[in-house]
Amino acid sequence: HSFWYGPARDVFEEAAKADPQCGIAWWGAALSLLGNPHNAIPAPNVAPGAAAVEKAKAAGARTQRERDYIDALANMYADFDKLDHRARITKYRDAMAALAAKYPQDDEAQILYAIALNTSAAPTDKTYAQQLKGAAILEPMWERLPNHPGIAHYLIHLYDYPPIAEKGLKAALKYSQIAPGAPHAQHMPSHIFTRVGYWKESIDSNNASAKIARESKDFGEQMHANDYKVYAYLQLARDDDALAELAIREMGHGIDHGRVGADQLRLRGQGLAQRHDQVLDLGNGRLDGQFARSPAVQQVEQAVVVLRHHDDRAPMSRLQTQAESRREPRGALLHDRPHRGEVVDGRVEAGSREEE
Repeated sequence: HSFWYGPARDVFEEAAKADPQCGIAWWGAALSLLGNPHNAIPAPNVAPGAAAVEKAKAAGARTQRERDYIDALANMYADFDKLDHRARITKYRDAMAALAAKYPQDDEAQILYAIALNTSAAPTDKTYAQQLKGAAILEPMWERLPNHPGIAHYLIHLYDYPPIAEKGLKAALKYSQIAPGAPHAQHMPSHIFTRVGYWKESIDSNNASAKIARESKDFGEQMHANDYKVYAYLQLARDDDALAELAIREMGHGIDHGRVGADQLRLRGQGLAQRHDQVLDLGNGRLDGQFARSPAVQQVEQAVVVLRHHDDRAPMSRLQTQAESRREPRGALLHDRPHRGEVVDGRVEAGSREEE
C-alpha cells in the first residue's frame, strides 16, 4: 500500500516458497510488479508479472474470493500486446468493482477498488466523479481503521487535484506517521502540500523521504523527492537553495547510476522540464555549469532537451516568462497534470503527470 514494491515482492515470493499452494502470494507478487498503478506497467515487469499471475492460478487458490482477486488482477496483464494501459486499467477497475460488491465486508477489496477509481479516471472529467466516489468509500473506513496505510495513501491520491486538494490535508498530515519507514509514505503528503501551497511542509516531507530512500538504496524515490524539493524551494523564491546541494546536485551524487534505469531518468528529466525552467539552461541544453556533470545529470539533461521543445526559440521564451514571474508571489501557484492546461486564478497551470 505504500508503493514499496521491491520489498513487497520479496515478501510475497518468500510466502509462496514457504507455502506453494498459497496462490494469493503469487497474486501479491504480480500486484507488486505493476509498479505505480497510475502509470503503465514498466516493460521489464510485464513478463514476470504475467508469469506470477499464472503461478497464482496454478497454485490452486483455496477460496473463491482468492480466485476472484487473481482473476481481477489478470486483466492488467492479459492481451498486453493488444490493449493499451487505459483499456486494461478500466477492465481491472470493473473487475474490482464486482469483487468489492460481492464481498462488501472485505476491507481490502474496497480499498483496492477505491484506488482503481483514481487510476482509471478520465483526465477530461473535471467533476472528479470517480475520485470523489473512491474517497467516499475510504473516508468512513478511515474512522474505523485510522492506521491503515492504504486508506491514508489513497485518499491523498484521490484528492490530488487543485479544486479538491484541501480535502486531502488530514490524510497528508497523518500518512507519514503511519508508515515511517517507507520513503514513498514520507514523500506522498507533499502532493497535497504542493497543491495548497504548504511549501515548507513539502520540503520537510521530501527531506525525510530522500533520506530514507538514500539509506535503503531506493534511487527512484530519492530522485522523486529531490524533484519536489527543488519545486518547493523555487516557489519560495529560494533559488540559491534550489540550485545548490539540496536537490539538483543530489540527483547527480550519491546515486548508483547503474541501478537507475533509462525509464526513470527519462521520467525525472520530464519532470524537470515541466517544472523547473528556472534551473535549466534550456537554450544550451545544459544545467548550470556550477554542477558536477555526473552520468545521471548528463542523461537527465539530454532527456530535458528532447522532451521540451524542438523550436529553438521556445526555451528562451519560457526563460523570459519565468524571469517575469519572479516579480510576483509564487506561493499561490497550483499545478495539475501536463495534459490538462487550464487557467487557475488567472494563471496557466501545467504541472507533473506523475502520481508516484
